[in-house]
Amino acid sequence: MDISKILLMNAKDAVLLEDFRLATLEAVTALETVLYRLIQERGEKIGISKEKLEDFIVKVGLTGNVEVVLKMLTEGLEQIDTDILELCKGAITTRNNILHEGLMDVPATETEKRILGIEKMILYLQKLLETSP
Repeated sequence: MDISKILLMNAKDAVLLEDFRLATLEAVTALETVLYRLIQERGEKIGISKEKLEDFIVKVGLTGNVEVVLKMLTEGLEQIDTDILELCKGAITTRNNILHEGLMDVPATETEKRILGIEKMILYLQKLLETSP
């Protein structure tokens, strides 16, 4: 089974257990795995070395990859809804606050909406991977 699916199921399970902090970590990690796979596959197809792609991914970070790189990689293709993009960016910010600032209190409603947004983003990215030229 795809790791992103496992992580997303873990996120939903964490919501049911009311561990919204863990749910956010799992969901954003799921998003990262799929987005980075898309960047690597598309980058390699246009001749960018694996090492340069990995360095780029680290330097740009997840938010930059979602906002800028995704738009570049999908130019001329169906675009993701801006509301979904905003939910993903909010989840990324919350994940970063959990990891870097020790945020402990993550609201339920916000988390549930963001996980659904991430799930839609992952489906969009997987569709792009399947139809990749």
